[in-house]
Amino acid sequence: MNFKSFIILFLATSLFVLHGCTEEQSELNLSSIENFVTISGKVVYNTGVDAESTNYTLETTRPAAGRKVFVEVAYSQYVSGSTGNKIFETETDENGEFSIEIPTISVGITANLRLEVFTANFNTYEGMEDYKPVFKTELRKYEISLPPLTGLKPGAFSFPNHIEYNSTVIDLEGFEKEITLSGNVQLAYESAYRVGAYQAAPSRTVELEIVYDPFGSPQTFTYGATTNTNGDYSLTIPLKSYKDGFRINKISTLGFAKEDYTHYSKPGESINLKGAYLTTNATGFPLTLINIVEGIPCDVGRQYLKFTPNYNNGLPSLGKPETWSDDLPGWTVVTNSTHSLTIKGAVKLAVQSKNNSTSNWEASWTSARNRDVKVSVNGISYDYVTDAAGEFTFTLPSATIPASRTISIIPEDDEVSVNFIHHPNTSTDEESTIKGRYFYANNANDKIVVKSEEGNIYEVAISAKMFFTPNIAPTGWGFYNWNAIINQ
Repeated sequence: MNFKSFIILFLATSLFVLHGCTEEQSELNLSSIENFVTISGKVVYNTGVDAESTNYTLETTRPAAGRKVFVEVAYSQYVSGSTGNKIFETETDENGEFSIEIPTISVGITANLRLEVFTANFNTYEGMEDYKPVFKTELRKYEISLPPLTGLKPGAFSFPNHIEYNSTVIDLEGFEKEITLSGNVQLAYESAYRVGAYQAAPSRTVELEIVYDPFGSPQTFTYGATTNTNGDYSLTIPLKSYKDGFRINKISTLGFAKEDYTHYSKPGESINLKGAYLTTNATGFPLTLINIVEGIPCDVGRQYLKFTPNYNNGLPSLGKPETWSDDLPGWTVVTNSTHSLTIKGAVKLAVQSKNNSTSNWEASWTSARNRDVKVSVNGISYDYVTDAAGEFTFTLPSATIPASRTISIIPEDDEVSVNFIHHPNTSTDEESTIKGRYFYANNANDKIVVKSEEGNIYEVAISAKMFFTPNIAPTGWGFYNWNAIINQ
Protein backbone atom coordinates (compact mmCIF):
# COMPACT_ATOMS: atom_id res chain seq x y z
CA MET A 1 0.00 0.00 0.00
CA ASN A 2 1.13 3.49 -0.81
CA PHE A 3 0.53 6.22 1.73
CA LYS A 4 0.92 9.80 0.58
CA SER A 5 1.76 11.31 3.92
CA PHE A 6 3.48 10.59 7.19
CA ILE A 7 1.39 9.55 10.15
CA ILE A 8 1.69 12.58 12.38
CA LEU A 9 -0.05 13.64 15.53
CA PHE A 10 -0.01 17.22 16.70
CA LEU A 11 -0.62 18.54 20.16
CA ALA A 12 -1.28 22.20 20.73
CA THR A 13 -0.12 23.68 23.97
CA SER A 14 -3.72 23.76 25.18
CA LEU A 15 -5.91 21.04 23.75
CA PHE A 16 -8.50 21.33 26.45
CA VAL A 17 -9.28 24.04 28.97
CA LEU A 18 -10.94 23.60 32.30
CA HIS A 19 -13.18 26.62 32.82
CA GLY A 20 -14.09 28.12 36.17
CA CYS A 21 -12.69 27.67 39.62
CA THR A 22 -11.07 24.52 40.91
CA GLU A 23 -12.08 22.66 44.05
CA GLU A 24 -9.27 24.32 46.02
CA GLN A 25 -10.93 27.73 45.51
CA SER A 26 -13.91 26.78 47.66
CA GLU A 27 -14.30 25.42 51.16
CA LEU A 28 -17.59 23.67 50.33
CA ASN A 29 -17.49 20.07 51.52
CA LEU A 30 -19.65 17.65 49.52
CA SER A 31 -19.03 14.61 51.72
CA SER A 32 -22.29 15.13 53.62
CA ILE A 33 -24.40 14.78 50.46
CA GLU A 34 -26.02 11.37 50.45
CA ASN A 35 -27.67 11.40 47.02
CA PHE A 36 -25.83 10.54 43.82
CA VAL A 37 -26.48 10.33 40.11
CA THR A 38 -24.53 8.03 37.79
CA ILE A 39 -23.73 9.45 34.35
CA SER A 40 -22.75 6.95 31.67
CA GLY A 41 -22.25 6.80 27.93
CA LYS A 42 -20.12 5.54 25.08
CA VAL A 43 -17.73 7.74 23.07
CA VAL A 44 -16.60 7.01 19.49
CA TYR A 45 -14.67 8.73 16.70
CA ASN A 46 -14.38 8.29 12.93
CA THR A 47 -10.95 7.40 11.50
CA GLY A 48 -12.01 7.17 7.86
CA VAL A 49 -11.54 4.02 5.81
CA ASP A 50 -9.60 1.06 7.12
CA ALA A 51 -6.34 0.93 5.15
CA GLU A 52 -5.93 -2.73 6.09
CA SER A 53 -9.37 -3.73 4.79
CA THR A 54 -10.49 -4.63 1.28
CA ASN A 55 -13.55 -2.40 1.62
CA TYR A 56 -12.13 0.98 0.68
CA THR A 57 -15.41 2.87 0.94
CA LEU A 58 -16.51 1.95 4.45
CA GLU A 59 -15.48 4.45 7.09
CA THR A 60 -14.52 3.07 10.50
CA THR A 61 -15.92 4.27 13.81
CA ARG A 62 -13.72 3.31 16.74
CA PRO A 63 -14.26 3.50 20.50
CA ALA A 64 -12.47 6.48 22.05
CA ALA A 65 -10.59 4.37 24.59
CA GLY A 66 -8.55 5.86 27.44
CA ARG A 67 -9.90 9.39 27.01
CA LYS A 68 -10.58 11.67 29.95
CA VAL A 69 -14.15 12.69 30.75
CA PHE A 70 -14.75 15.79 32.87
CA VAL A 71 -18.00 16.62 34.68
CA GLU A 72 -18.08 20.15 36.07
CA VAL A 73 -20.69 21.32 38.57
CA ALA A 74 -20.99 24.77 40.12
CA TYR A 75 -20.99 24.63 43.92
CA SER A 76 -24.05 26.89 43.82
CA GLN A 77 -25.95 23.91 42.44
CA TYR A 78 -25.60 22.30 45.87
CA VAL A 79 -25.72 25.35 48.17
CA SER A 80 -27.18 28.63 46.92
CA GLY A 81 -24.68 31.47 46.96
CA SER A 82 -21.59 29.24 46.93
CA THR A 83 -18.80 30.09 44.53
CA GLY A 84 -16.44 27.96 42.51
CA ASN A 85 -16.82 24.72 40.61
CA LYS A 86 -16.21 21.07 41.37
CA ILE A 87 -14.63 19.00 38.58
CA PHE A 88 -15.09 15.23 38.58
CA GLU A 89 -12.94 13.13 36.29
CA THR A 90 -12.94 9.64 34.84
CA GLU A 91 -11.64 7.83 31.75
CA THR A 92 -13.28 5.77 29.05
CA ASP A 93 -12.53 2.06 29.06
CA GLU A 94 -11.28 -0.01 26.12
CA ASN A 95 -14.80 0.01 24.65
CA GLY A 96 -15.05 3.80 24.85
CA GLU A 97 -17.55 3.55 27.69
CA PHE A 98 -17.54 5.59 30.89
CA SER A 99 -19.54 5.75 34.09
CA ILE A 100 -19.11 8.30 36.82
CA GLU A 101 -21.03 8.93 40.04
CA ILE A 102 -21.42 12.51 41.28
CA PRO A 103 -23.33 14.01 44.22
CA THR A 104 -26.74 15.51 43.53
CA ILE A 105 -29.79 16.82 45.38
CA SER A 106 -33.43 15.82 45.29
CA VAL A 107 -34.50 18.62 42.90
CA GLY A 108 -31.61 17.84 40.53
CA ILE A 109 -28.53 19.71 39.37
CA THR A 110 -27.02 20.96 36.10
CA ALA A 111 -23.63 19.68 35.01
CA ASN A 112 -21.32 20.34 32.07
CA LEU A 113 -19.66 17.31 30.50
CA ARG A 114 -16.47 17.78 28.51
CA LEU A 115 -14.32 15.27 26.68
CA GLU A 116 -10.56 15.31 26.24
CA VAL A 117 -9.42 16.75 22.93
CA PHE A 118 -7.00 14.53 21.03
CA THR A 119 -5.52 13.96 17.58
CA ALA A 120 -5.55 10.91 15.33
CA ASN A 121 -5.16 9.96 11.68
CA PHE A 122 -7.97 9.91 9.16
CA ASN A 123 -7.63 7.77 6.00
CA THR A 124 -9.29 8.50 2.68
CA TYR A 125 -9.26 6.12 -0.29
CA GLU A 126 -8.07 7.94 -3.43
CA GLY A 127 -7.97 5.17 -6.04
CA MET A 128 -5.71 2.44 -7.45
CA GLU A 129 -2.10 2.78 -8.55
CA ASP A 130 -0.22 -0.19 -10.03
CA TYR A 131 -3.10 -2.39 -8.93
CA LYS A 132 -2.70 -1.27 -5.33
CA PRO A 133 -5.01 0.96 -3.31
CA VAL A 134 -3.73 4.46 -2.53
CA PHE A 135 -4.77 6.25 0.62
CA LYS A 136 -4.40 9.80 1.82
CA THR A 137 -3.68 10.05 5.54
CA GLU A 138 -4.54 13.30 7.27
CA LEU A 139 -3.97 14.36 10.82
CA ARG A 140 -7.18 15.48 12.50
CA LYS A 141 -8.03 17.16 15.77
CA TYR A 142 -10.98 15.52 17.55
CA GLU A 143 -13.17 17.56 19.87
CA ILE A 144 -16.83 17.97 20.77
CA SER A 145 -19.05 20.48 22.52
CA LEU A 146 -22.02 19.12 24.47
CA PRO A 147 -25.01 21.04 25.87
CA PRO A 148 -25.38 21.18 29.68
CA LEU A 149 -26.98 18.20 31.36
CA THR A 150 -29.98 19.53 33.29
CA GLY A 151 -32.24 17.99 35.88
CA LEU A 152 -29.77 15.36 37.11
CA LYS A 153 -31.71 13.88 40.03
CA PRO A 154 -30.70 10.92 42.21
CA GLY A 155 -30.49 7.78 40.13
CA ALA A 156 -28.91 7.36 36.71
CA PHE A 157 -28.55 9.23 33.44
CA SER A 158 -27.31 7.47 30.33
CA PHE A 159 -26.75 9.07 26.94
CA PRO A 160 -29.33 7.45 24.61
CA ASN A 161 -26.92 7.48 21.64
CA HIS A 162 -23.17 7.22 21.18
CA ILE A 163 -21.28 10.45 21.71
CA GLU A 164 -19.27 11.00 18.52
CA TYR A 165 -16.33 13.38 18.21
CA ASN A 166 -16.16 16.00 15.45
CA SER A 167 -12.84 16.37 13.61
CA THR A 168 -10.92 19.03 11.71
CA VAL A 169 -7.80 18.64 9.52
CA ILE A 170 -4.39 19.84 10.79
CA ASP A 171 -1.99 20.92 8.06
CA LEU A 172 1.75 20.22 8.60
CA GLU A 173 4.67 20.26 6.15
CA GLY A 174 8.47 20.41 6.09
CA PHE A 175 9.62 17.07 7.47
CA GLU A 176 11.76 15.00 5.10
CA LYS A 177 13.80 12.73 7.40
CA GLU A 178 12.52 10.01 9.68
CA ILE A 179 13.43 7.84 12.67
CA THR A 180 11.78 4.75 14.18
CA LEU A 181 10.96 4.73 17.89
CA SER A 182 9.99 1.54 19.72
CA GLY A 183 9.12 0.53 23.26
CA ASN A 184 7.19 -1.86 25.45
CA VAL A 185 4.42 -1.64 28.06
CA GLN A 186 3.93 -4.04 30.98
CA LEU A 187 1.06 -4.43 33.46
CA ALA A 188 1.59 -5.32 37.11
CA TYR A 189 -0.39 -8.26 38.44
CA GLU A 190 -0.28 -10.79 41.28
CA SER A 191 0.69 -14.38 40.48
CA ALA A 192 0.13 -15.57 44.07
CA TYR A 193 -0.27 -14.16 47.57
CA ARG A 194 2.41 -11.51 48.13
CA VAL A 195 3.97 -12.34 44.74
CA GLY A 196 4.03 -9.56 42.14
CA ALA A 197 4.88 -9.91 38.47
CA TYR A 198 4.46 -8.17 35.12
CA GLN A 199 2.79 -9.24 31.91
CA ALA A 200 2.54 -7.74 28.43
CA ALA A 201 -0.02 -4.96 27.97
CA PRO A 202 -1.73 -5.54 24.59
CA SER A 203 -3.91 -2.99 22.76
CA ARG A 204 -2.79 -0.08 24.91
CA THR A 205 -2.48 3.47 23.58
CA VAL A 206 0.95 5.10 23.96
CA GLU A 207 1.52 8.79 23.25
CA LEU A 208 4.96 10.33 22.74
CA GLU A 209 5.24 14.10 23.09
CA ILE A 210 8.02 15.31 20.77
CA VAL A 211 9.58 18.77 20.62
CA TYR A 212 11.49 19.87 17.52
CA ASP A 213 14.06 22.67 17.82
CA PRO A 214 13.68 22.78 21.63
CA PHE A 215 16.39 25.45 22.04
CA GLY A 216 15.20 27.69 19.22
CA SER A 217 11.61 27.95 18.03
CA PRO A 218 10.13 24.82 19.59
CA GLN A 219 7.31 22.94 17.89
CA THR A 220 5.45 20.33 19.95
CA PHE A 221 3.83 17.22 18.49
CA THR A 222 2.33 14.07 19.91
CA TYR A 223 2.66 10.74 18.11
CA GLY A 224 0.45 7.81 18.98
CA ALA A 225 0.92 4.05 18.78
CA THR A 226 -0.88 0.91 19.93
CA THR A 227 0.86 -2.02 21.60
CA ASN A 228 0.68 -5.53 20.11
CA THR A 229 0.06 -8.80 21.98
CA ASN A 230 3.61 -8.68 23.40
CA GLY A 231 3.16 -5.13 24.68
CA ASP A 232 5.52 -3.82 21.97
CA TYR A 233 4.93 -0.71 19.90
CA SER A 234 6.84 0.93 17.08
CA LEU A 235 6.28 4.08 15.07
CA THR A 236 8.20 6.11 12.56
CA ILE A 237 8.22 9.86 13.08
CA PRO A 238 9.47 12.57 10.69
CA LEU A 239 12.48 14.78 11.38
CA LYS A 240 13.61 18.08 9.99
CA SER A 241 17.28 17.24 10.53
CA TYR A 242 19.30 14.34 11.93
CA LYS A 243 21.85 16.82 13.22
CA ASP A 244 19.39 18.96 15.18
CA GLY A 245 17.39 15.95 16.29
CA PHE A 246 14.50 16.34 18.72
CA ARG A 247 13.50 16.04 22.34
CA ILE A 248 11.17 13.43 23.82
CA ASN A 249 9.25 15.47 26.37
CA LYS A 250 7.28 12.57 27.79
CA ILE A 251 5.89 9.15 26.99
CA SER A 252 2.45 8.35 28.37
CA THR A 253 0.49 5.13 28.35
CA LEU A 254 -3.21 5.91 28.64
CA GLY A 255 -4.88 4.28 31.62
CA PHE A 256 -8.00 2.16 31.67
CA ALA A 257 -10.53 0.77 34.12
CA LYS A 258 -10.46 -2.88 35.15
CA GLU A 259 -13.39 -4.69 36.73
CA ASP A 260 -11.77 -8.03 37.53
CA TYR A 261 -8.25 -7.57 38.87
CA THR A 262 -7.20 -10.75 40.70
CA HIS A 263 -5.95 -9.96 44.20
CA TYR A 264 -4.70 -12.72 46.49
CA SER A 265 -6.08 -11.96 49.95
CA LYS A 266 -4.36 -14.96 51.54
CA PRO A 267 -2.34 -17.96 50.35
CA GLY A 268 -4.37 -19.90 47.81
CA GLU A 269 -7.38 -17.53 47.96
CA SER A 270 -8.17 -14.62 45.67
CA ILE A 271 -10.85 -11.99 45.14
CA ASN A 272 -11.69 -9.74 42.20
CA LEU A 273 -11.16 -6.01 42.63
CA LYS A 274 -12.48 -3.06 40.66
CA GLY A 275 -10.15 -0.18 39.95
CA ALA A 276 -7.92 1.20 37.24
CA TYR A 277 -4.49 1.22 35.69
CA LEU A 278 -3.93 4.98 35.73
CA THR A 279 -2.34 6.95 32.91
CA THR A 280 1.39 6.73 33.58
CA ASN A 281 4.37 8.71 32.32
CA ALA A 282 7.58 6.83 31.63
CA THR A 283 10.66 7.69 33.68
CA GLY A 284 13.84 9.14 32.16
CA PHE A 285 12.25 11.96 30.22
CA PRO A 286 12.63 14.69 28.92
CA LEU A 287 15.45 13.34 26.76
CA THR A 288 17.15 15.28 23.94
CA LEU A 289 18.62 13.39 20.95
CA ILE A 290 20.95 15.16 18.49
CA ASN A 291 23.48 14.12 15.83
CA ILE A 292 21.39 11.04 15.09
CA VAL A 293 22.87 8.33 12.85
CA GLU A 294 20.45 7.66 10.01
CA GLY A 295 18.87 4.22 9.89
CA ILE A 296 19.47 3.27 13.52
CA PRO A 297 16.21 2.62 15.43
CA CYS A 298 15.70 4.14 18.86
CA ASP A 299 14.46 2.02 21.78
CA VAL A 300 12.69 4.30 24.27
CA GLY A 301 12.51 1.58 26.91
CA ARG A 302 9.90 -0.28 28.87
CA GLN A 303 7.04 1.26 30.80
CA TYR A 304 5.27 -0.28 33.79
CA LEU A 305 1.67 0.33 34.86
CA LYS A 306 0.41 -0.55 38.35
CA PHE A 307 -3.15 -1.16 39.44
CA THR A 308 -5.00 1.17 41.83
CA PRO A 309 -7.81 -0.69 43.62
CA ASN A 310 -11.18 0.99 44.15
CA TYR A 311 -10.10 4.04 42.15
CA ASN A 312 -13.13 6.34 42.11
CA ASN A 313 -12.02 9.43 40.18
CA GLY A 314 -11.84 11.90 43.04
CA LEU A 315 -14.93 10.80 44.95
CA PRO A 316 -14.68 9.02 48.31
CA SER A 317 -13.82 5.39 47.62
CA LEU A 318 -13.80 2.19 49.61
CA GLY A 319 -10.03 2.43 49.95
CA LYS A 320 -7.56 -0.35 49.44
CA PRO A 321 -8.17 -3.79 50.99
CA GLU A 322 -6.24 -4.45 54.20
CA THR A 323 -4.32 -7.18 52.39
CA TRP A 324 -3.24 -4.85 49.56
CA SER A 325 0.41 -3.91 49.12
CA ASP A 326 2.01 -1.45 46.72
CA ASP A 327 5.46 -2.93 47.38
CA LEU A 328 5.66 -6.51 46.21
CA PRO A 329 9.22 -7.54 45.26
CA GLY A 330 8.23 -8.64 41.77
CA TRP A 331 7.13 -5.09 40.96
CA THR A 332 10.54 -3.56 41.65
CA VAL A 333 12.09 -1.96 38.57
CA VAL A 334 15.67 -0.67 38.50
CA THR A 335 16.95 1.27 35.51
CA ASN A 336 20.03 -0.25 33.84
CA SER A 337 19.90 -3.31 36.07
CA THR A 338 22.82 -5.68 35.36
CA HIS A 339 22.96 -7.52 38.69
CA SER A 340 20.52 -9.16 41.07
CA LEU A 341 20.30 -9.87 44.77
CA THR A 342 18.43 -12.96 46.01
CA ILE A 343 17.20 -12.75 49.59
CA LYS A 344 16.59 -16.06 51.32
CA GLY A 345 14.75 -15.68 54.60
CA ALA A 346 13.15 -17.77 57.32
CA VAL A 347 10.86 -17.07 60.24
CA LYS A 348 10.71 -19.38 63.26
CA LEU A 349 8.28 -19.69 66.16
CA ALA A 350 9.30 -20.57 69.71
CA VAL A 351 7.79 -23.88 70.85
CA GLN A 352 8.41 -26.61 73.40
CA SER A 353 9.80 -29.84 71.95
CA LYS A 354 11.07 -33.11 73.39
CA ASN A 355 14.80 -33.79 73.40
CA ASN A 356 15.18 -37.38 72.27
CA SER A 357 18.47 -37.72 74.12
CA THR A 358 17.24 -36.59 77.55
CA SER A 359 13.50 -37.20 77.09
CA ASN A 360 12.94 -33.73 78.56
CA TRP A 361 10.85 -30.92 77.15
CA GLU A 362 12.84 -27.80 76.30
CA ALA A 363 12.73 -24.54 74.33
CA SER A 364 12.92 -25.02 70.57
CA TRP A 365 11.85 -23.61 67.22
CA THR A 366 9.38 -24.53 64.50
CA SER A 367 8.60 -23.07 61.08
CA ALA A 368 6.31 -20.04 60.86
CA ARG A 369 4.10 -21.05 57.94
CA ASN A 370 2.22 -18.45 55.87
CA ARG A 371 3.53 -15.61 58.03
CA ASP A 372 3.47 -12.13 56.49
CA VAL A 373 6.86 -10.43 56.63
CA LYS A 374 8.15 -6.98 55.74
CA VAL A 375 11.64 -7.09 54.27
CA SER A 376 13.65 -3.87 54.27
CA VAL A 377 16.57 -3.49 51.85
CA ASN A 378 18.51 -0.26 52.23
CA GLY A 379 15.41 1.43 53.63
CA ILE A 380 13.00 0.21 50.96
CA SER A 381 10.32 -2.15 52.27
CA TYR A 382 8.78 -5.14 50.48
CA ASP A 383 5.86 -7.31 51.57
CA TYR A 384 6.15 -11.06 51.31
CA VAL A 385 4.91 -14.28 52.96
CA THR A 386 6.64 -17.44 54.18
CA ASP A 387 5.90 -20.80 52.59
CA ALA A 388 4.96 -24.12 54.23
CA ALA A 389 8.55 -24.47 55.48
CA GLY A 390 8.52 -21.00 57.05
CA GLU A 391 10.88 -19.70 54.38
CA PHE A 392 10.77 -17.17 51.55
CA THR A 393 12.94 -16.30 48.59
CA PHE A 394 12.77 -13.40 46.16
CA THR A 395 15.14 -11.60 43.84
CA LEU A 396 15.62 -7.87 43.39
CA PRO A 397 17.30 -6.21 40.41
CA SER A 398 20.35 -4.05 41.03
CA ALA A 399 22.26 -1.57 38.91
CA THR A 400 25.42 -2.03 41.02
CA ILE A 401 27.20 -4.92 42.68
CA PRO A 402 25.14 -5.54 45.84
CA ALA A 403 28.17 -6.25 48.04
CA SER A 404 26.82 -4.20 50.92
CA ARG A 405 23.18 -3.98 51.91
CA THR A 406 21.35 -3.15 55.11
CA ILE A 407 18.71 -5.85 55.29
CA SER A 408 16.12 -6.60 57.95
CA ILE A 409 12.96 -8.67 58.14
CA ILE A 410 10.05 -7.99 60.43
CA PRO A 411 7.45 -10.77 60.67
CA GLU A 412 3.89 -9.74 61.43
CA ASP A 413 2.84 -10.11 65.08
CA ASP A 414 -0.32 -12.03 65.90
CA GLU A 415 -3.33 -9.74 66.16
CA VAL A 416 -5.51 -12.30 67.95
CA SER A 417 -4.76 -15.06 70.43
CA VAL A 418 -3.60 -18.43 69.14
CA ASN A 419 -3.18 -21.83 70.77
CA PHE A 420 0.11 -22.98 72.26
CA ILE A 421 0.86 -26.49 73.56
CA HIS A 422 2.51 -26.06 76.97
CA HIS A 423 4.29 -28.72 79.05
CA PRO A 424 4.32 -27.51 82.66
CA ASN A 425 6.66 -30.28 83.75
CA THR A 426 9.75 -30.61 81.57
CA SER A 427 10.27 -34.26 82.54
CA THR A 428 6.73 -35.60 81.84
CA ASP A 429 4.38 -35.60 78.90
CA GLU A 430 1.70 -33.65 80.70
CA GLU A 431 0.41 -30.88 78.44
CA SER A 432 -2.21 -28.15 78.25
CA THR A 433 -3.41 -25.70 75.61
CA ILE A 434 -2.90 -22.06 76.53
CA LYS A 435 -3.77 -18.84 74.74
CA GLY A 436 -1.44 -16.03 73.70
CA ARG A 437 0.28 -14.34 70.80
CA TYR A 438 3.58 -14.51 68.95
CA PHE A 439 5.68 -11.35 68.80
CA TYR A 440 8.85 -10.47 66.96
CA ALA A 441 11.72 -9.40 69.22
CA ASN A 442 14.06 -7.60 66.80
CA ASN A 443 16.55 -10.43 66.49
CA ALA A 444 16.97 -11.01 62.74
CA ASN A 445 20.48 -12.12 61.88
CA ASP A 446 21.94 -10.16 58.97
CA LYS A 447 24.34 -12.29 56.96
CA ILE A 448 27.06 -11.36 54.43
CA VAL A 449 26.15 -10.95 50.77
CA VAL A 450 27.74 -13.78 48.79
CA LYS A 451 28.25 -13.93 45.04
CA SER A 452 26.92 -17.11 43.48
CA GLU A 453 28.51 -19.00 40.62
CA GLU A 454 25.88 -17.78 38.15
CA GLY A 455 27.26 -14.53 36.81
CA ASN A 456 26.11 -11.29 38.45
CA ILE A 457 23.81 -12.95 40.99
CA TYR A 458 24.29 -12.30 44.71
CA GLU A 459 22.63 -13.95 47.68
CA VAL A 460 22.02 -13.23 51.34
CA ALA A 461 20.35 -15.38 54.02
CA ILE A 462 18.55 -13.91 57.01
CA SER A 463 16.23 -15.30 59.70
CA ALA A 464 13.94 -13.95 62.42
CA LYS A 465 12.61 -15.54 65.61
CA MET A 466 9.22 -14.94 67.24
CA PHE A 467 8.51 -15.53 70.92
CA PHE A 468 5.20 -16.56 72.41
CA THR A 469 3.63 -14.42 75.11
CA PRO A 470 0.79 -16.15 77.00
CA ASN A 471 -2.24 -14.14 77.99
CA ILE A 472 -1.80 -15.52 81.50
CA ALA A 473 1.54 -17.11 82.41
CA PRO A 474 0.85 -20.77 83.29
CA THR A 475 2.58 -22.95 85.85
CA GLY A 476 6.05 -24.02 84.71
CA TRP A 477 6.39 -21.28 82.09
CA GLY A 478 9.61 -20.05 83.69
CA PHE A 479 11.27 -23.44 83.22
CA TYR A 480 12.00 -22.61 79.57
CA ASN A 481 14.96 -20.39 78.66
CA TRP A 482 13.97 -18.94 75.31
CA ASN A 483 16.85 -16.48 75.02
CA ALA A 484 19.36 -19.31 75.31
CA ILE A 485 18.33 -20.64 71.89
CA ILE A 486 18.12 -17.33 70.05
CA ASN A 487 21.13 -18.13 67.85
CA GLN A 488 20.06 -21.65 66.96
